[in-house]
Amino acid sequence: MMNKKPTVQQSIIDEVKKNYTDNSLFMSNLCRLLNISQSGLYSKLNGRTTFNFEELVKICRRYKISMDYFIYENDPDEIPYSFHSDAIRKNPDDNKNYLTNIHDHLSRMIEFENIHCTYLANDIPLFYYIQFPKLLAFKMFVWDITNWNLHKTTAKFNIDNYLKDNQLWKIADHINEIYQKYPSAEIWNYNMLNTTIQQIWYFLDQSNFEKPNQALELIKSLRKMIEHFRKQLLLKNKISFGRVEENAPVEIYLNEIILNGEMITISSNSFEAVYLIYDTPNYIRSYDPRICNHSIKYIEQVIDFALPINNTGRRFRTQLIEHYKHDVDKLEKKINTVL
Repeated sequence: MMNKKPTVQQSIIDEVKKNYTDNSLFMSNLCRLLNISQSGLYSKLNGRTTFNFEELVKICRRYKISMDYFIYENDPDEIPYSFHSDAIRKNPDDNKNYLTNIHDHLSRMIEFENIHCTYLANDIPLFYYIQFPKLLAFKMFVWDITNWNLHKTTAKFNIDNYLKDNQLWKIADHINEIYQKYPSAEIWNYNMLNTTIQQIWYFLDQSNFEKPNQALELIKSLRKMIEHFRKQLLLKNKISFGRVEENAPVEIYLNEIILNGEMITISSNSFEAVYLIYDTPNYIRSYDPRICNHSIKYIEQVIDFALPINNTGRRFRTQLIEHYKHDVDKLEKKINTVL
């Protein structure tokens, strides 16, 4: 007997279930969303009754599901590709909003069984910035000036204005705790520090530092980060800055030949997603299986051309660390000529 093809309703509900590992939570949230009883929801899930159009629209909006994907399922070439953007819907009101949104995505992701994340880096991955508050403070200043416009573009950078926000750093610490828990692969490159180095020089040269000597504090933080990189590359497991305990496994690769934007792929037994930098530092994301499959295959190709460098490839990881140190040395010399 041929398997009966699922209806559009069944396919949408199957997508919703991917957001839950707890069936009782799935049921209670859906009942609350649709304002129906649990018995009424059971009837709809069992096919005795059906969801009406308004209910399906509510579900799709709440769980960011593209109904088009299921409507055009019999004609795959006509199915629009599905992407989502939190920033387009609502730009951050403050720095905490941005980190809170990342924290919320990670908190949901970590619940899935056999979760794995691959980070194809252009800039230094955010999960390292959050371990170095002065650098993260500077990056948030840059993102504000160049994108979010939370403050006037004439504002000047002062590390102290960020460091006194205790709630901000609590969120950053929680993000790091989650990052340390799941296995991942990271694809680095020789130019990974360049954007931050150029930004420090640009804003110093444009007199955007309230205290110009703080540029040298950023240099010190970069050196600490590079030393952390060196220690991390000696291990097969993640470590937090300043700590010795080893956490989830990590594979780190050196990409020397493929220029790329920033991409994060997430896979598990029941869930896949892709995050792409769209308007730095904001991401667009997709749960569309076609986008996910294509992105995962692309990253596999990048890894084929990359070199594994943590706990192996001593010569290459030494060259990489020395390259980073050299770039920071050059920046420090430039800074000292204008202070």
